[in-house]
Amino acid sequence: MYKLYHYSLCPFSRMVRFVLNEAGIDYVLVEEEFWNFNEKFLRINPMGTVPVLITEKNIVLNHHQLILEYIHANHNTDFLFPEGNDVLETKKICIWFNEKLFLDCTKFFMQEKVIRYLHEKTHPNANILSLARYNLTIHLDYISYLLDKSTWLAGERLSIADIAAVSQFSVLDFLGEIQWSKIPHIKDWYCIVKSRPAFRPFLKERVAGIYTPKHYSELDF
Repeated sequence: MYKLYHYSLCPFSRMVRFVLNEAGIDYVLVEEEFWNFNEKFLRINPMGTVPVLITEKNIVLNHHQLILEYIHANHNTDFLFPEGNDVLETKKICIWFNEKLFLDCTKFFMQEKVIRYLHEKTHPNANILSLARYNLTIHLDYISYLLDKSTWLAGERLSIADIAAVSQFSVLDFLGEIQWSKIPHIKDWYCIVKSRPAFRPFLKERVAGIYTPKHYSELDF
């Protein structure tokens, strides 16, 4: 059975978990607070990052892209690039959310509202949060544009692009950073993905000391 080192609010860990769940692949979870020094974990992954997947053959895959490529090559995961979706466009959208959205927004919110609180016991930097919130408006405009063109982000069927985006947005939602009442079109998309069995384990997870909006655990809000 696979072993996945993850952190519950790491969007890339969520992305891998979503794919594993959607594909019906069994695995065990090991929670890793990657910002804390852990010599045992560093021996597994000297980069000190999550997610890390250890396969049944004891192969160590220490990046979400490596993990997803391995899963796609060894399991039935046609849903990642469904028939009818343009593969190149799907990959481009996926990269946008995994890199651009993460670097513009998710990374800052994680650092200021999670890691700073849990590790440093200090208050978040208001200027950094303000910048991240401004950046978020640009990404919301982009996802709205994509949903105006099709049912899902990269076509008429769920794909890896939706999984990448929802993995980022679900972390932002957990941290109370999305005002869904102002973006009903995006909210409808989010609720549809959120209602999938593959997503539901995330709805039960909490981080001690960090406030989570009541609607976060609701499938339709």
